[in-house]
This record gives sequence, structure tokens and C-alpha cells, in this order.
Amino acid sequence: MNVIDYPITLFLNQFVGRSWLLDQAVFFSSDQDLLKGGFALALFWYAWFRCDETCETDRRRLLSLILACGVALALSQALQLTMPFRYRPIHTAELDLAIAHGMPSRILDGWSSFPSDHAALFFALSTGFLIVSRPLGLLSLLHTTLFVCFPRLYLGLHFFTDIISGALLGVASSALLCIKPDPTGLGGKLLALCRNNSAIFYAALFLVTAEFARLFTDLREIIRFMVTILQAVLNVS
Repeated sequence: MNVIDYPITLFLNQFVGRSWLLDQAVFFSSDQDLLKGGFALALFWYAWFRCDETCETDRRRLLSLILACGVALALSQALQLTMPFRYRPIHTAELDLAIAHGMPSRILDGWSSFPSDHAALFFALSTGFLIVSRPLGLLSLLHTTLFVCFPRLYLGLHFFTDIISGALLGVASSALLCIKPDPTGLGGKLLALCRNNSAIFYAALFLVTAEFARLFTDLREIIRFMVTILQAVLNVS
């Protein structure tokens, strides 16, 4: 992978540090949930509420898309934990990369680079949107490329193959779960809940999509807290 990754990383890094404005703009966009997940969240709800003759089918696919995103993220996390640890480009000593203005030098230190969970999630979303609506999917792909993946390559947070592997996970997850309107049958049950008790359904769906927009940051913190408490209780006992 170094044959592919190192030349691409070094090529992009030659532009880092030349412009304070460019560095700040790229780092700002990479660090803003509203510009990343917020935009994808808006696309999801737009797709949900647009009404045409395929509304029922599209909504089943969108519910399957949520499951596909969860699968893509779970697979990405599992690979990060089970595959050999891979340093991120900015923490790879032999590359000696320049650090973008305003970006902490120890950012994401200790987190394995392979694969990219950002790419897994946002390519899963883009693929699902593409199945529901081609213009919507293409807009999402453009957004994913420019505002999600490119900043992480430019800043040295991921290698190119990290992005590609995450993207393949996302595309495969959505292709398997979204091409058929409701392969698991879960979408039909949830839409029945929507018809019978829309308040509960939309409250729950809002929370789930809001967490996807933040890559489940809050849920991860809750899980870490619970694990810490459990470990402390077990140690005391």
C-alpha cells in the first residue's frame, strides 16, 4: 500500500503550510459536524418527505439505509480493532509531514488509520441516496468527496487506501441492503409504526439520524462511560 499511499500523501502535503487561509479552511471543514453530517442529514429528510409515486418504496429504502450505515460503521470499527495498527500519515515518522496551520499535532494519535469510518458512513449514505434518487446521490457523492474525504487526505489524517477501503465497505453495505426496497422486512414494520404512532416513530428516527450525523460520537462516549463504570465495579468486587 505504501507504493500508492506515500506518493499521494506527499503530493498533497507539499501544499500544506503554504497558505494559512487554505489550511484553516480545510481543517475547519473537516472538523464541522454541520458541514459533514448536517448536510447528509438534510438530504435524508429531504428524500423522506418528498412525495411522489415511489414514496413508500423510497421510505423503505431509506430505513434500510440507516441499517446499512450502521453495518458499515460496525465493520469499519471491527477492522480498526482487529487489523494490525496503522499510524495515520501525520504520525508516520518516515513521512515527516508538515502540519496544517491550526491543527493540533497530536490529533487522533493512538487511533488506527485503516479503514476510514468517515468514508464508510458517507459512502454508504451516498450509495443509498443514489439508489433512491440519482440527482440526490450525485450531490451526496460530490459533498462526500469535497467536504469529507479530501480534507482528511490533505490534512494527513488518512491514507488514500484508508479512504478507498472505507468507501468499499459503505458502498457494499448500502448495495446489499438498499437495492431491494426492504430486504429485512424491518422497514415495513417501522412504517406501520409510523402510520399508527407517528409521534414515537419520528422522535426515534430523529435521534437515530442525528447520531449518524455525528458518527455516533455521543453514543460512543456513553458506551465508553458504561464500560469504565463496569470495569470499576468489577475491580472493586
